[in-house]
Amino acid sequence: MPEGTRWVDVTEGRDEINPKTQKPYSHTLNKNEKKQGEKEPDYRGMLHLGLSAELLEIAAANDGKLSCNLSAWKRDGKNGPFLSMQLQHAIDAAPAQGEVDETTEPF
Repeated sequence: MPEGTRWVDVTEGRDEINPKTQKPYSHTLNKNEKKQGEKEPDYRGMLHLGLSAELLEIAAANDGKLSCNLSAWKRDGKNGPFLSMQLQHAIDAAPAQGEVDETTEPF
C-alpha cells in the first residue's frame, strides 16, 4: 500500500449499539450448529455495514462496486470457536498486490 493510505472501517463500530438487539455490533461468524448437508456453510454470522457518504461516492464512481479487505481472527468463546471479522476499504490507494480487479468475475 502506498505510504499515507487511509483505511476506513466499513462495518459499524464495536462501540455502536445494534438497535435490534440493544447490544454492541459483533461482526462474527459462529459455527453453524444447524448444518444438515455438505453444501451448507460451516460458519454463519452477520456483518453490519455502515457505509459513509465518502464510501458511497467511491462506489457510485465505480459502477456500484467497492473492493474491501476482509480480515478474521479465530477465537474461542463460551459457545465454541468463532471468527471475529473486520471489513475495511483503502481511501486514495492503488489496488493492493493480488487484489481482484473490476474485470475479474467473483467466485
